[in-house]
Amino acid sequence: MPYKRMHGHKRRFQLLIDPHRADLLEQLARKEKLRATAFIRDRIYEAIKDLSTSDEYQEAAEADARIREDWIANLRRKPE
Repeated sequence: MPYKRMHGHKRRFQLLIDPHRADLLEQLARKEKLRATAFIRDRIYEAIKDLSTSDEYQEAAEADARIREDWIANLRRKPE
């Protein structure tokens, strides 16, 4: 299924966060030695897993893994 706002094999979303909570977010991410975007992505995946059924989440995770594998295989096939 084609999606708008793709970046490689990922979908892109934009969000705005108030400045003081953004500072707190960056501090939390640093404690885990992550960039803020990776920290946010991990928390979003946790929330999606918590809010969906285990079957829904497993199906989505497996479909994403297949997309990633195909994407990597295509990168390897490209001529240098």
